[in-house]
Amino acid sequence: MKRRKIILLGLCLVALAACRNQPAGNKADAPEGRRAAFAPTSNLVEPADARQVQDALKGPLNPKDVDRFFDLVRDYNASVGEALLPAAFGNKGAPVYDVGKIIDARDKSKAKAPDTNCRINAFLLLKDGLVVPEGLAVDDAMLFMDNEALAARPLLADGETAAFRRLFSRVKTDDSRDAAHQGRVMEKFLSQITFPADASMVSVVLHDNLDGNYLFIGHVGVLVKDRDGYIFVEKISFEEPYQALKFPTKAACYAYLADKFKEDRDPDVAPPFIMDNDRCVGAAE
Repeated sequence: MKRRKIILLGLCLVALAACRNQPAGNKADAPEGRRAAFAPTSNLVEPADARQVQDALKGPLNPKDVDRFFDLVRDYNASVGEALLPAAFGNKGAPVYDVGKIIDARDKSKAKAPDTNCRINAFLLLKDGLVVPEGLAVDDAMLFMDNEALAARPLLADGETAAFRRLFSRVKTDDSRDAAHQGRVMEKFLSQITFPADASMVSVVLHDNLDGNYLFIGHVGVLVKDRDGYIFVEKISFEEPYQALKFPTKAACYAYLADKFKEDRDPDVAPPFIMDNDRCVGAAE
């Protein structure tokens, strides 16, 4: 029993590390020349940026869910302060965040909403268009912090929380180090889910072998069409900011996420790979 608790703690730390990867352009990035091309980025502080992203999301998604999401965005941004959230679509160059100061500001604030991560926010936006079969098994060993956040101040109804846990459960797999093979395993699992017709749940799937071989969604965001391109919305981690990024194509979004996780390479397991809803679209190699 003690060994299992230690293993599960290790798995949870792996999940936390996955969600805390720095966005392209930050100080913690790979050396110059290995970064993804800059994408216009906003922390949704600027009213014009927020309106554009709201309009893009409300087309394919339930407007009430989008409004609830933006309640969390505004609460987070107010608690941190505009000075620490420099990203706006009109700026040149990727944002650099002072994460230590952001965490201090958040800790000292009187925020109304709990800290949330990428999975909670993506589900909140997509949930009205998701159908997650009740028969799917639940393995929420990697959702320790997610479950705590949802229990502290429920953002979802009971049935929605259950669907959240089924959607983001670990998926049993084998020891193959081939990302294409593991992508097919994840495709089989996610093919059981019905996704919104005009929005994508774009996720980064990680393979771990600490407690058997499993796949799990380490990072996720929502990608929607906007004007002549796409907007991708993500929460970097529990403590770190919301971001909306503009991409000319879906492939450019996939490349951004692949670059973000390209250093998370364990030679004993398959490299991280990208899913667009239930379709594997590439590996972070």
